[in-house]
Amino acid sequence: MKKSLLLALVLLSSQSLFGWGARRCIPVCCEVETPIAGIDKIHFDGRIAAFIPTGDRFRSIYGSPIAAYEFEIGKIFAKHYEIWANVDYVTTSGSTPKFHSKTSYRSVNLSGGGKYVFRFHPQANLYLGLGINGAFVHVHNDSAFVKRNVNKDGVGGVAKLGLYFEPTTHFFMEFFVDYLYQTIQFQSRVQVGGVKIGGGIGACF
Repeated sequence: MKKSLLLALVLLSSQSLFGWGARRCIPVCCEVETPIAGIDKIHFDGRIAAFIPTGDRFRSIYGSPIAAYEFEIGKIFAKHYEIWANVDYVTTSGSTPKFHSKTSYRSVNLSGGGKYVFRFHPQANLYLGLGINGAFVHVHNDSAFVKRNVNKDGVGGVAKLGLYFEPTTHFFMEFFVDYLYQTIQFQSRVQVGGVKIGGGIGACF
């Protein structure tokens, strides 16, 4: 009898510690029917990614990969659907292929859109997403033959594929692949987007 009681207490403690049976931070979307109104917690995470530019001209000057730092916030408002907003920051330096003039590049991207989230494991959800992106770019050129400081902006799009993994009910990890299509008009139009592969750690409240 004492052994049975001790075993039950251990199981209950494990459920409490790891959130088994509790409401998930990123909702288990296929478990129960939920209303359209916002019923699930807001979640946010810090993310870091390897940014792999797809534009030949950009990559020939600044190389690849480049570190990208991001913050994202989301809210699942219905059974499978999430709205999200993201800000990311990229800074790097390089040199022009022909004259080897030093140049530095900084960008801030503000994006937002929707995701479709679906469960394949009690503690894990896959998602697919689309969104619109606004890019704000600053280029500093260490050359007397071109403008030294250039500020540009543009509008593009982003596609997302990722995985939410929830070891507890209040914290989660994220693994993702994003594709950013973003062109900026300099003397000619340059593709400054690319693929981002990374991960993040987040929380819910």
